[in-house]
Amino acid sequence: MLLVVYIDTLYHNVQNFTANMDVVLAKLSCQALPCVIAGDLNIDLCKCSVNNDVPAYVDNLVSNNFMPVILMPTRITARSATLIDHMYYLESTIHYPLTLSEKHVVARTQSS
Repeated sequence: MLLVVYIDTLYHNVQNFTANMDVVLAKLSCQALPCVIAGDLNIDLCKCSVNNDVPAYVDNLVSNNFMPVILMPTRITARSATLIDHMYYLESTIHYPLTLSEKHVVARTQSS
């Protein structure tokens, strides 16, 4: 599953976004399917020590088993570096054995 998120710079209430996102993350993490969340969230992860809302946002993702994929700044200038483009991955809790064929990769379920 892929969830693409964009937060406009005018909507800058990280606390409300985190609270609303917690409901979505809890539902996604219970489905036992792999999931990627990606987008331009305009929440600068480089500001963890300056803005208390940023660590709360990250803690919310990690507590729902979403791990960050992008760890370095995504925009670097001579005067600043920001990490506002985010990607998180939730690994599936169900692992199916794979059967390799000449043309396809087939996931075998327990019933096959």
